[in-house]
Parts: sequence; C-alpha cells; structure tokens
Amino acid sequence: MEAAAARCVQEVIGYYRLAGRTKFKFQNYEGIRLETFYRQSYCESYYVLWQVNGEDRAAIAKHTIPNFIPLERISDAFFPHDIDTFVRVLHDFLLAYVSRREQLDELKELCKDNPNPIAASSNLRSRGTIIFSVKTPEQSHIDVELIYGNLASELPTKVSITEAQSSRNFDAEQQIFLENKLLEAYKLAF
Repeated sequence: MEAAAARCVQEVIGYYRLAGRTKFKFQNYEGIRLETFYRQSYCESYYVLWQVNGEDRAAIAKHTIPNFIPLERISDAFFPHDIDTFVRVLHDFLLAYVSRREQLDELKELCKDNPNPIAASSNLRSRGTIIFSVKTPEQSHIDVELIYGNLASELPTKVSITEAQSSRNFDAEQQIFLENKLLEAYKLAF
C-alpha cells in the first residue's frame, strides 16, 4: 500500500511538471519552479524564491532567472499583488528564450554537413539577435539577421536578408522568417 501511495505522489508531481509551473515552500521561502521545454522535451528548470513579510508584502530573495530577462520590470508590474500574472509572464520569457536557443542549435545541426555551410552567431542574451550567412551554390553569401524585439516571443520582430553585390528582393523570405520557427523558415526560404 505504501508503494502505491508513493507512486500516486510521483504521478501528481508529474502532472504539475507538465503544467510547467510548480509552487512550493522551502525553508523560510515560498517559491515557484518554472519548467522549460522545447519540442516535447524538458530543458532546464528556473526558480524564484521570495519571503513573505506580512500581508501582501513579499520580496524576491533568490532566483536562477538569466540576467537578460527583465525580472525586475516584470516583478515591479505584477509581484506580489498578482503572482499568477507574474509567473505567467516570466514563464513566457523563459520559454521564448529556450525556444530561440534550441532553434539556433537545430539550424547549426542541420547545416553541419551542408556543402554550403552556414556561419552563425547569436546574441540571444542581451540584444536578442541571430545573424547567419548562407553560402549559395553560386559561391555568393546571403546574410540573414533576425532581431527579437519582443524577448517574450520565439519569433523575430524584424528580419533583414541581403546578398553581397546583389539587388535581389528578399521580401518573401523575410516574411517566412517572421512567421515560422528558425529551422522551418530556413528550409522554406533556402
């Protein structure tokens, strides 16, 4: 009977993990664990711990949120008076960041054995940009810059595509990158 009860507890923990957000108590803190995932696989978890100082008075004490995510701005807007919204907005930022990072890794993996290699760089953390070059069969280079003006989105807000010494119009390809995840957009555009 004890094993069955333990299994039930593990199932409940699994259900909470599927939701991506788990509230808990730890020592003198209350906290939230935010699960991140991409393409049906778990990535890393992030934590926010706070201490409650009387009624409706709480202060974030510790966290594992990356420093480029505007935790202070989100906290000022929603914490502690609307913790549900605070958690939802913060989770959106984390999921978008993980998605952009994993999308770039997928593109690099796809193009690892490509006869027309891609040179990619990213500054996903502070500025939210991805820049890469595609070498065409004609030996020219197409430069793609994706700008993520909304760090809570997995899709770019601005795309610039240029080809050296060419006046080619890339409006259709730019729209593809605005509407699709990176790997799908790359496959559709090139």
